[in-house]
Amino acid sequence: MERDVVDSVPHKKSVMTKQKLSISVLLSKHFTARNIDHHDNALLINSCVEYILTKDEGLAIVARHLKRTLGEFGGHPAEYLTVEENFNTVNHWFCQLIFGCPVEQFILNVLNSSLKADHGSLTDDRHLTAASLLAAINAVIDKPQLGPGSRYLSAETKTWIINEIIFPIMPTLSLDATKASLFAVGTLNWGYLHAGMRLANSLGLANEEWSIEEMIQLGYSLEDMLAEGALPEWMSIFFDLSALFYHIYSTPPQSTEELAVFFQQNSPFRQRVITDYFSANSQLKESSNPFILYHKAIDNFKTRTKTAEEKLKSDCPLADGSDYTHYINQYKNGPIFCLSKPDGTSGYLSDIDSIYSDQIDNIASLFIPVDGLLIAHAFEKLAEAEQNFISSAAVYTASAYFSARGSLRTQQAIRVIPRHSYTVSLSHSVDLFSATAQQETRMYALESTAQGYTLSRVDEDQSLYYELMEDPQKCRTDSDYKLKINYHRLKSNNLKDKVDNVEEMISRLVEQHKNYLKTQLHQQGYEETSQQHLKRILLPIFIPFYGCYTDARDRKTEAIPACLGDLISLLPVGGMAVSLSARFAQRTMLGSIVAFRRTISSLAARQSLSVALKSASGHLIKYGIAPAMSTIDRKALTGIGISTFDAVFPGVGLSVRMGHKIVRQIINLAKKTKGRIGVLTKLQAKLAQSTALRTHDIAPHHMAHFAGLEQPVPVVRLLGHQAGGHDVYLRINPDTNTLYGTKYTLSAENTLQKIPLPLARRLHNILHYGLSGRGAPRAVEGLGARNQPSGSQGVPFQDISADQLIKWAEYHAKNSPGDMPSFAMKLGITLNHLEYFARADGSLTIHGQRLLSNAGIGTLNEMVYLPPELQKQILSYLDLTSLKNVVLALPVLPQELIQVTNLRALSHERINSLRSYYYSTWESWRSIGSRGSRRWLAGSRMRTCLENAQTELSIGGFNLRTLPVHFPPSVRKLDVSANHLPDLNINWPPALAEVNFSFNQLNSFPTLPDSVVTVHAQSNRIASLDAPLPLNLVFLDLSNNRISSLSVSLPPMLAQLNLNGNQLTTFDTSLPPMLRSLQLQNNRLTRISASLPSEVLFLDVSRNLLTQISHLPKKLIRFIANDNNLQNLPTLPLTLKHLDIANNNVMILPKLPKKIQYVNAGHNVIAYIDLLPDDITVLMLQHNIIMRIRGDLPLKLKSLIINNNLLGQIPAWPANLQKAILSHNHLTLLPEAPIPPSLRLLDVRHNYLTAIPEGLPIHTHSHFTPQRALPPQ
Repeated sequence: MERDVVDSVPHKKSVMTKQKLSISVLLSKHFTARNIDHHDNALLINSCVEYILTKDEGLAIVARHLKRTLGEFGGHPAEYLTVEENFNTVNHWFCQLIFGCPVEQFILNVLNSSLKADHGSLTDDRHLTAASLLAAINAVIDKPQLGPGSRYLSAETKTWIINEIIFPIMPTLSLDATKASLFAVGTLNWGYLHAGMRLANSLGLANEEWSIEEMIQLGYSLEDMLAEGALPEWMSIFFDLSALFYHIYSTPPQSTEELAVFFQQNSPFRQRVITDYFSANSQLKESSNPFILYHKAIDNFKTRTKTAEEKLKSDCPLADGSDYTHYINQYKNGPIFCLSKPDGTSGYLSDIDSIYSDQIDNIASLFIPVDGLLIAHAFEKLAEAEQNFISSAAVYTASAYFSARGSLRTQQAIRVIPRHSYTVSLSHSVDLFSATAQQETRMYALESTAQGYTLSRVDEDQSLYYELMEDPQKCRTDSDYKLKINYHRLKSNNLKDKVDNVEEMISRLVEQHKNYLKTQLHQQGYEETSQQHLKRILLPIFIPFYGCYTDARDRKTEAIPACLGDLISLLPVGGMAVSLSARFAQRTMLGSIVAFRRTISSLAARQSLSVALKSASGHLIKYGIAPAMSTIDRKALTGIGISTFDAVFPGVGLSVRMGHKIVRQIINLAKKTKGRIGVLTKLQAKLAQSTALRTHDIAPHHMAHFAGLEQPVPVVRLLGHQAGGHDVYLRINPDTNTLYGTKYTLSAENTLQKIPLPLARRLHNILHYGLSGRGAPRAVEGLGARNQPSGSQGVPFQDISADQLIKWAEYHAKNSPGDMPSFAMKLGITLNHLEYFARADGSLTIHGQRLLSNAGIGTLNEMVYLPPELQKQILSYLDLTSLKNVVLALPVLPQELIQVTNLRALSHERINSLRSYYYSTWESWRSIGSRGSRRWLAGSRMRTCLENAQTELSIGGFNLRTLPVHFPPSVRKLDVSANHLPDLNINWPPALAEVNFSFNQLNSFPTLPDSVVTVHAQSNRIASLDAPLPLNLVFLDLSNNRISSLSVSLPPMLAQLNLNGNQLTTFDTSLPPMLRSLQLQNNRLTRISASLPSEVLFLDVSRNLLTQISHLPKKLIRFIANDNNLQNLPTLPLTLKHLDIANNNVMILPKLPKKIQYVNAGHNVIAYIDLLPDDITVLMLQHNIIMRIRGDLPLKLKSLIINNNLLGQIPAWPANLQKAILSHNHLTLLPEAPIPPSLRLLDVRHNYLTAIPEGLPIHTHSHFTPQRALPPQ
């Protein structure tokens, strides 16, 4: 049907026209009452959105039609695409229809037009707010679309456009009004928030789990990783709009056409805009970061002598060559009169003391925010209990020293010997203070270190004071020295009272440090000290992270990452000092550290310090971090990136998903920071969770290239149709297994050649990797269902009607409690039959409710004459569609019966009640979700399902992290796969028969209703089955989980069990007698002690550690046991048709059954082959030690692979043979029999052939004959 739709499209039209025609035909067949003109864009798009929202497979079908028109992979049902690829295809088409350009360019056009209009929506600095930009976008979308009638887009379509097209590209527009108002679009801060949110979205992370500050930090971290070459260059696309919008605001107005050049491939304009953006941000960082400003001031510090010299040279220059020394000394000691100023005047020069004091005051003012941050950070790292104690205590400064005075024998000695000779003082880099609360006093030491401050509790423990002293060695080794502590309680020593916040204490400590710094600077200013000497004195105490400087200078690269982590953890980003010490503030209930205005009022840091520390040459920070960023294990960071050509879907840039390599690189970077960078630690944890679920293998592929291009690209061969006798290939990203749609053939020169469009449309192909077994679950499920007995096991009886169920309800109401046996006998059915649909209390089972909901209008009309209470009871069993049918069957008529009026009113009441209950539940769930998820679309699907009583609901691949508590009651098949669900604590639909929650993050198996027949639970984190399985379960897929044992009782009707890819070591589970398929591939099994039911048809135990298998089921058809340690096999069942035992240690191949068709026993130690059954079509015996084959080869044999053995001769050629691989044997002769006409490939390399039978057109050498493809006979 779908094929006819596309093939009916004329070929001489544009691709877009063909796509519109194809979709219009599809939709017209679905919406039979509409005449959907492909020229009417609005009607076409609105109908398309409605089709997708109301039909579970609608998205895949629309994407398939679009792909088929393009002749791309995905255009046929067998050519499988992921949900995300389907969304990308449809959204890209919508963009072209609605905007006529890519969505990025559309947003750019709207921004540019809004700025030119300047309709009052700009901020004070002429930036557009996010709310205004979103309103402008909505205004464009609200306009009539092209086509007859100038129709408008529907509300559902506009919701789709905003959520699926606009928000993924501009995630900042999805923020609530309060958060969005903090950032004007196009500012530097907005740019990093935008990049961080796009990075998070591409990694599949939920926006609601990240604060605004963390998102900005992600943006800055991304910039760092790109700048250091830790990530591939193509990831700079996350900054595209950030840089372009900034460019628009910071340059003269440009036309939309000029700006559109940005989006062209390899655009120099784009390179320049991106570079300018990062450069502008670096300049802003340097001009506003308190650490940089402080270090600059220290670097530029001038002694009084230097200050006097520079002032004389600038304000009172002498003749060339004159010596300033005399005048400098005179100027330092008092005012000096200048006779010849540069302006020709004379007068006294400015007071040198005043100039020097101003310099010191400036340095001290810049020191305050730096010191405050470092002290606050030290408090934050203190244990929570200690933080709480200090916050409630009165705190005073204290002092301590070690004294040997007690060892001096006389007072005379004390008076003669200087005091400093027998005392060791506290280091100037240590602040000691006591804290008293609730009659307990504790002592704390705040020590200045190379990385800031450390705060520790010391009390009166002498051993903790050694390192705090000026001479730790003397205190520790000389027992005459005893610790002395002075507790000060004067007001001048008070740092905080009990009622004061810790901010007050930090403020007073900073004030003390500032005063000490000024004293030191004043003292140095009077000395003839070089700047280097000055720094040696000041740096260890007053210049934070001096250790980073010295470590970098001395090439101690192993210490640099620790410095980097400590630095980054100090500052907030985006100029928003929102909780500099949030954890500390929350625990001690001090309020935000922002209240500490005197310390951090000048803080305007706009980046993580990893970038801040890359300031201009000559500044200390340059030496601290520039080396640090390049020494965090560059090999671990860089890896092998994916180029733009490989990673981004051409023409479909709406959703960029990261592959494994990129995710692993980011995780490794986060690990290198060793937990010091909070946002990267959180990112590492989130990515580690999601990466564990991505268990797919790297797709097998090989490299090819395009004509004229040297860069090779990975491609994969497709099965199915060929093009002109040549195989069909697709480009593939092997890291993500993402396929690129265009189909190619491959020339002999390994060059890709595009298949012509008309031919490409007709080709049906499937990916040979990862899609094996499609349809098998459904086949086995059907097989199991056919084996179910009727009755209580779940298959409905067919000879009871809805009329009879209504009569039962009426009978029970009149004869309560109703006599079920008598009523069943009256109907002529068994009691077991009636109990399947009804209960003894008069209510209906789920099967009865479903039967009643499917009843005709005539049956429902019979309720008119029932009592109101009974009517309510029956109406409660009906779904929304059935209730609406009741209303339709009871139109308002003049002089109608009161019973009709009442039943109609009760039906309306029930309809409104159902809608209110479900809609309010879903709306509440939707409103708390992330805009990055598709909750809005899930809600729409559920509403449609409820209104139409649909039995299938698919919300898989919607990036959901939670589910609503309730689903529509009519749902029998529920798909919530490929989301991020950690659990399934929901109320299951009462009639649920099939559920798919594969590819999520479940740690435990949920409790399911007994009505469930099919469960897809693969690719989660399930370690064990604790909940009982549904009684009627037929199909269970638990592959790719973490199950190490299976202790749960399996349901009696289970027909297929898939445990591939788990952690089983033994398998002794009691298996149900109806089991048909058992898959245990890729575990750690060493033995299988379970008794295998005789009904098993398919058994896969490959890729384990098995050494033996005791028996096989009698009716087994397919047996796979490759890649084990098997040495022998049990007797093979007579029914066996497929045998794969490759890569084992089997020495003797058992007698093969007569019906067998496929045998793979390669890579074993088999020496002898007995008579082979005639039905074998594929025989693979490569890499054994076979010396002869007894008897003839099978008559139906098509493929013979027996290379790398010891064969001296081969039996006669079978008549149907197509391929024979005989290389690396001891062959001296080939069969003399006539060459089969079907033979297409013969490989006899590395043998000892001396003669070639006539008819084989190949050349021979003594030990080597090349592989040759034979021409048609």
